[in-house]
Amino acid sequence: MTEEEEVVMEVSEEINLDDALLYLKEAERELVGGSLLRSSKLSKKAREILQRAGEQHRRTIKNLRKLLERMMTMREGGYDISRAEELFEEAVKSAYSFRYRQAEGKLNEAWEALQRAEYIPFPLWEKDVMIKSIIYYEDGLVYYKIRVENYENYPLGEILLKPALPDYFDGVEEINLGEVGPKEYHEVVYRLRPRVEDWSVGVDGRLLKENGVMVKTGLYLKRGEGMYEVKVENNSDSILRDVVVYANVPPGLKTDEPEKVISYIPPFGSETVVFEISAAPPERPPGEEGEEELVMVQVEDEGEEFSESLLTDNDEEDFEVETDEEE
Repeated sequence: MTEEEEVVMEVSEEINLDDALLYLKEAERELVGGSLLRSSKLSKKAREILQRAGEQHRRTIKNLRKLLERMMTMREGGYDISRAEELFEEAVKSAYSFRYRQAEGKLNEAWEALQRAEYIPFPLWEKDVMIKSIIYYEDGLVYYKIRVENYENYPLGEILLKPALPDYFDGVEEINLGEVGPKEYHEVVYRLRPRVEDWSVGVDGRLLKENGVMVKTGLYLKRGEGMYEVKVENNSDSILRDVVVYANVPPGLKTDEPEKVISYIPPFGSETVVFEISAAPPERPPGEEGEEELVMVQVEDEGEEFSESLLTDNDEEDFEVETDEEE
């Protein structure tokens, strides 16, 4: 074969970096043998493979990010995206093994899985469980105790807990309660220090010291039915009037009315209000707004730089947490 003849090597349909390495080795041998033209052509072939691999890598990473954003939105909206998450993980592994065609195939499957995702308003909605909480003020701290009780004959699985608190409490971290076994309960106690200028519990300008007011809640769920109970205890010698109670239920659930008013709580007395609970409809079903669901081969390279990490770690929050378990 003369130096002017075209260099042709069989390259796999999937971009394979081993092909580029093979071209480079051949180019090195040709260069040692004095064939500069053939060495240059072989080097060019290797460069073309590497360029295509780089373009495909950037396109795949961009599509991974697009899918991840959509999955997070749908999960927060109450959809079961477990199958899409499995396919996403497979796509990530393929991408970082340079199997881009396989990664794109998994991404396409993941988008299709999102289209079939079932709307589940709240993971425990169809279970038989109770979530209790107690909130009180003591020694300058607000104590927030939460207990998850499982009345089922099988474990609930991993429970992730993040209470919703007013803005005058610094960020409250999500806590993993672990797997709650059958007929068991797990609980956690938050010890929070509110910003003094924003926090007050009092009557006629007088702060109710220590356990002056205690709020207890119970979220009762059983096979698609539920209620939310709030009990306000007045442990002082003062009369509490016009106490507004808000129904703070988890995302995916809704109440018959957002708030109720307790007109009167006598000294050392208590009053309870009950809210009816139902499943909230999805805010936006998958596929709305005319989005293209299968875009794996349509995204053009825009010259963006991508980091290797798709997810970032959350900063640690400065508060104390104590977890107690009773077997």
